[in-house]
Amino acid sequence: SFELPLFLKTRNGHVRNTFLSLFEFQKRVLLNDLSIKEDYLLKPQRIAVSDSRGMIGSALTHFLKAQGHTVIPIVRNKTDEGIFYNPEEGSIEKEKCEHLDALIHLGGYSPVRKLNKKEMEKIQNSRIKSTKLLVDTINQLKKPPKTFLCASGGGFYGSMDKSVTESDEKGSGFWPEF
Repeated sequence: SFELPLFLKTRNGHVRNTFLSLFEFQKRVLLNDLSIKEDYLLKPQRIAVSDSRGMIGSALTHFLKAQGHTVIPIVRNKTDEGIFYNPEEGSIEKEKCEHLDALIHLGGYSPVRKLNKKEMEKIQNSRIKSTKLLVDTINQLKKPPKTFLCASGGGFYGSMDKSVTESDEKGSGFWPEF
């Protein structure tokens, strides 16, 4: 059970209801995550995750932590906690990658502008360079992770005006072809 801060209790009802809905959603997510933990009894793992602050990465990080795992973010800023890497320069804190149980790579440049040739090249280069750096690093480790998962694209079906399932055909255009 939780209680809203005093300043939210006396303010706009819409803001109050929005916060209550958000807290209820988070509670349902956490309870679901914890119920999954009961079904799959796994020993705690050390898991590194790139793009752990993105939409998918942040949800995955919360889920993994709820399962009792230690999540080590792979970061691009030297001042952030985690494993620093710079795919453009080909550098990574390799020693921090030793003794990981798994490495999940969700990274790659996500465009905020309309796709043009320069943006498409930037997307390809960022995903290829970051994945190559991580794979090369894993191959050099004395104690590499047992699992490497790479998922860096959500455009397999292209632009759709309908819901799709895994049985639908691949779309056309840049994202599906990439």
